[in-house]
Amino acid sequence: MTETKPMTVRIKRVGEPVLEPANVAVQNAQMEEAKLAPRLASLKGAKIGLFNNRKPFAALALGAVEQVLQRKGVAETFTGWATMSNKPAEETLASLATADAVVLAGAD
Repeated sequence: MTETKPMTVRIKRVGEPVLEPANVAVQNAQMEEAKLAPRLASLKGAKIGLFNNRKPFAALALGAVEQVLQRKGVAETFTGWATMSNKPAEETLASLATADAVVLAGAD
């Protein structure tokens, strides 16, 4: 297996943080680099949050992801919704804190 480097993102501070891939040109000077969490060593026994932006195709895509995760030995999945433009509700943040990893799908 080829070892991959962690993805770098930039956090833009304009009211609430917005994540953007590091290779996207950003005009805002208030940027700071952050590293994503390391990959899980294994999916076996993991608890994975599956969040979407409340669009039908995002939920459909995450349904397929959930099936693959279950075949890989994930112990538990839970679902919710979030957007990149608004700060998540406190209960959403609390549920995210219980996950070993989170997948966020956005679609139209």
